[in-house]
Amino acid sequence: VAKVEVKESEVAALKQKVAEKDSKFSDVTEKMKALQADLQIARDCVQTHLNTIDDLNTELTVKVSDRNNHDDEVEQLKITLVTLSEASKKAEAELVAKESEVAALKHQANDYEKKLGDATEIVKSLEVNLQEAHEDVQAHLSTIDDLNTELAAKVSDRNNHDDEIEQLEFSLTALREASN
Repeated sequence: VAKVEVKESEVAALKQKVAEKDSKFSDVTEKMKALQADLQIARDCVQTHLNTIDDLNTELTVKVSDRNNHDDEVEQLKITLVTLSEASKKAEAELVAKESEVAALKHQANDYEKKLGDATEIVKSLEVNLQEAHEDVQAHLSTIDDLNTELAAKVSDRNNHDDEIEQLEFSLTALREASN
């Protein structure tokens, strides 16, 4: 009986231990369920983060591609800018050359204008001289007309004198003959 009581006491102690263990196991099971729930939440968060990371990686890839495209565009714009700058310098040099040409042409035009002015003065002087020469010619022609008139009068006088001389010679001859 004493052994039975000891055994019952041991069984009771074991039941107590089993109950404690069941209670601890139940606590552990609850904690495990809570940990599994937390783990699932953590997994969901990790999955969300992974999805976000994938989205960000995709966005980053797009942005890198855009940046590369922009870099290409910037590089192309730099090349265009250099080309335009060189063209601008060339155009500026051409402009300076054209301005120099224009200045030379203006100088030449001024020379021509001065020469034209000089030539105009010379022409005016020649016109005056020509007018004076014309007047001189008219005076000479008038003088020639006067001289021709005078010459004609003298020729007429000479002819009259010749007639008179001839008449006198005839008269003289007739008187000589009459005297002889």
